[in-house]
Amino acid sequence: MNQFKKIAQKRTLFLVISIVLLVAGFVMAALLGFNYEKDMADKQSVTVEYDVYMTLQDERLDNFAEECLKILSDNGILATRVNATTANGGVLEFVLSAKADKAAVNASVEAIRNLTANSYADGFFTVCANTNVASFHDSAVWLRVGIALGVAVLCIAVYMSIRYKLAMGLSMFVGALHATALAYALTAILRIPVSYEVALVGVIALLLYAAMQVMVFDGMKRAFKKEEYQDKDADTQVNMALARNKKTYYLLTAIFAISCLILAIVATGASRWFMVACVAAVLGSAYTAFCFVPAIYAAMKKIADKKAAEKAKYTYAAKKQA
Repeated sequence: MNQFKKIAQKRTLFLVISIVLLVAGFVMAALLGFNYEKDMADKQSVTVEYDVYMTLQDERLDNFAEECLKILSDNGILATRVNATTANGGVLEFVLSAKADKAAVNASVEAIRNLTANSYADGFFTVCANTNVASFHDSAVWLRVGIALGVAVLCIAVYMSIRYKLAMGLSMFVGALHATALAYALTAILRIPVSYEVALVGVIALLLYAAMQVMVFDGMKRAFKKEEYQDKDADTQVNMALARNKKTYYLLTAIFAISCLILAIVATGASRWFMVACVAAVLGSAYTAFCFVPAIYAAMKKIADKKAAEKAKYTYAAKKQA
């Protein structure tokens, strides 16, 4: 049976599927948070500044860093060493989990201070404890992504309302929000590690969705001009238009998804998870463009057609009386 034969009549089903996925995703994000990679995760840090003279003594610097890591480890804290060079020397940063025990962190900081006061008492090291949680992902990344997505969604909706009719523009606005939210919901549900690249998956989903939806609406616009569509109701018109190009929609989705999957297999690190997230974005965008939005648009078109028919009837009656 043609899968697109009754797409427009399945509005309730698609609404239920979307609500379940979106609610599940955002509940998981709210309760568990996204599965952030270490570069984006909340963290604490203990930093030690050192004099420019120490930049010439790599072995002594390494020994000091190893002793600091051992102190942290003895207190049950797993830490990662990060080096940074400044004009006056440099900084050793020991990155800890945001969930590391505060008392253990404070004990480690005190032990490192004792280490600099005894074994490294030449004044080249200064302990600067910074045990505040740094929420990098909340402030910088998400704000910029949110602004970019908001502007893009509005621009797409305005463009589509001008290029097509208002009903298509409104349905595409709903679809743009749906595709973007669904991409992040799937990322949360599948527990895909979120890096700075994966944070942009909503932008990728929006662009993919826009391309797919333009193709669908272009096909509908051409089809609705044909005589065979004129005497059909809105649901039937949408179903027929979708069915005409179903192979193209299947092929386009398969090409995008398989391409992202291949890149995910050959990539490493954050790039791999970004491509995995893109696979989810492709599937979510395809579902939105080929199923969810057409069903929503058919309902809007039905209302618009009814108003157009009433207006035409009123105009005809007025002309007849004249």
